[in-house]
Amino acid sequence: MSALKEAIKFLVDIVNNFHDILIYLSNDLLGLQLSDKDLHFYIMGFIGICCFLVVFFISKKLSQLPFGITLLSFFYTLTVSP
Repeated sequence: MSALKEAIKFLVDIVNNFHDILIYLSNDLLGLQLSDKDLHFYIMGFIGICCFLVVFFISKKLSQLPFGITLLSFFYTLTVSP
């Protein structure tokens, strides 16, 4: 159990350092004066756009297969249905 606790603390420390670096880059070097809320908004927007592009290209490739539309319907049903 202690190893898991240390691993989680290590990952939290990495994310915290990355967060501090982003705040430093955006505010001190670029002079944007972003608040913490603004930074999270832009980061989550970037992640959302990346997810959309990945899903879009995978869907485009799957639709070209002989049973592609069936596969897309299956994956959609699998991910959306509770």
